[in-house]
Amino acid sequence: MAYIFKSKVSSLLLVSASLFAGCSQTDIIGSKDSPNLNGDVISLTLSAPEIQTRADASHKLRYTAKLLKGNVDKGDIELVQKKQIIEGATNTLVFEGVEEGVYTITLFADYIPIATQPDADGVYPDVYYDTSATEDIEMKSFGKTIINNDNYDCFGTYIVLTKEAEEKRESISLPRIVSKIRMTEKEPVGAETPTKVSITNFSTFMSYKLTTGTASNPYNSVYKVDGGKWDVSPSDAASKELFYFYSFSTSNYKDALGQLIFSVEADGLTPVETAIAGGDIEIRPNYQITVKGNFIPRKPEDPLTRTDRILIDVSTISDWKNSD
Repeated sequence: MAYIFKSKVSSLLLVSASLFAGCSQTDIIGSKDSPNLNGDVISLTLSAPEIQTRADASHKLRYTAKLLKGNVDKGDIELVQKKQIIEGATNTLVFEGVEEGVYTITLFADYIPIATQPDADGVYPDVYYDTSATEDIEMKSFGKTIINNDNYDCFGTYIVLTKEAEEKRESISLPRIVSKIRMTEKEPVGAETPTKVSITNFSTFMSYKLTTGTASNPYNSVYKVDGGKWDVSPSDAASKELFYFYSFSTSNYKDALGQLIFSVEADGLTPVETAIAGGDIEIRPNYQITVKGNFIPRKPEDPLTRTDRILIDVSTISDWKNSD
């Protein structure tokens, strides 16, 4: 087994963190206490987050908003209404029959299959994320479907407002609340073409509280995957990208993933197993984290063959599109 060890002199893993493009789409336009107000109606115009082309073309973007009585920053809150809309021409979400007072509104956007239909109340069934809790978003039980699946990309925030009689209009753009983690070969030139990746230990943060911006609930206390092993095809065998996944991440803070163990098969060679210690991979929301190492098995005569460890470096790339 090849292990990764941290060192102050030389890291044992190449990790590049890069900010997702489109800063204008990750800011809230207007203040937190001023959505549209008109009589007993609250109307929110929600802008579509960028980079939707990364999600599967068979999916659509769903906005979920919950109107909560009270200021979550100061005390108790109570759910009043839940509304959902699908991204379209106007992206306007309306709460009706709202009395004057102080409210908190949580906002979340995620992807659901395009064929998904709403119930009689206009609520769409959850697919990748559970939106049933008042403030929290949870990854649904996923198994290996979380691997190499851009439909786990998601966005969220909250606002606090005082409902008054006058009309006031604001637009809100939701920030990304996940990090994308990629495992790639550090020396792709000359490396054999990977044919299968087997993941035995896995880590991702499964819960996110919209009103505090905090990630929690790392997957499985011992990080063993369901069924003992997930076998997946490489996400991009030609470029030697092995697999990727998404994780919730705390706002303005670096969370660290737990232990990851996976092995790679290539052209009939003996698979190489890699163990990445918990705490070695730090993540942050709206960043793509690229982890590079000598993960692919090589022929005995290859000078890059590693027998005892994986050499690593750490760097930050400013453009996530060119983070290889």
